[in-house]
Amino acid sequence: MKYPLNYPDFPDLKLLQEQLLEYARLKYEMGADREKLQGVLDRAAHAIRSLIDEAKGLDIDPVLARQEPDSLDAIRSLRPDGPRRLWKDFNKDKYIERLMGAFVGRMAGCTLGAPVEFWSVEAMADWAGYIGDPFPPVDY
Repeated sequence: MKYPLNYPDFPDLKLLQEQLLEYARLKYEMGADREKLQGVLDRAAHAIRSLIDEAKGLDIDPVLARQEPDSLDAIRSLRPDGPRRLWKDFNKDKYIERLMGAFVGRMAGCTLGAPVEFWSVEAMADWAGYIGDPFPPVDY
């Protein structure tokens, strides 16, 4: 059975949190009653905690849960029979250069990707067009 990644529409909760906190600061600086403001913030925190508990309590698809288990024994039970060792001896010299290359490549990719992390593909394409770079990038 295939499960499409048809996520619900996620609201921008970080933005809503920032707005609530900024309005609370502004209202306090403008003389709003501290206790009333604290009550608003406490209710917001309580509502979020309640919604987290509600989300955690939602039922999951039992078929999918069996196909993607969490426990080690359940994961092992889904593996096909066969040998578990890919080699008898590990030759460190043979793999150290490859491992170092993979590690440096990962660090370079993370560093180069950091400025646009969490951007949509469309936003990255727009930015590349704005600065006159090809998209997708052809070199670094």
